[in-house]
Amino acid sequence: MIVAVADTHAVIWYLFSDQRLGKAASAFIDDTIAKGDHIGVSAISLAEMVYLVEKARIPANALNDLHAAIADPKSVLQHMPLDEAVSGISSSICSESNLYFAIIDPKFST
Repeated sequence: MIVAVADTHAVIWYLFSDQRLGKAASAFIDDTIAKGDHIGVSAISLAEMVYLVEKARIPANALNDLHAAIADPKSVLQHMPLDEAVSGISSSICSESNLYFAIIDPKFST
């Protein structure tokens, strides 16, 4: 079951074991793995990563690494299309700054 949708930067930081991910987000991911659940990666994150690779802001292999992770059924990351249901949920979050925290920490309260 997908229990959260990750922000693009959270996905990148997770893939590269970057400390910017933060302890709470790392613990959430570890807990998700332990429970056998998954974290969604939105189609918009894939598109954003193409842009970031093209601008040399992230390593060129980042997108390939993400595709490989999503393709692995044992991975915590799963592709999640950006559809009406997802956009409806995000519209209930009251501000853009809170959106980031709600995506990386679903227990965040606005």
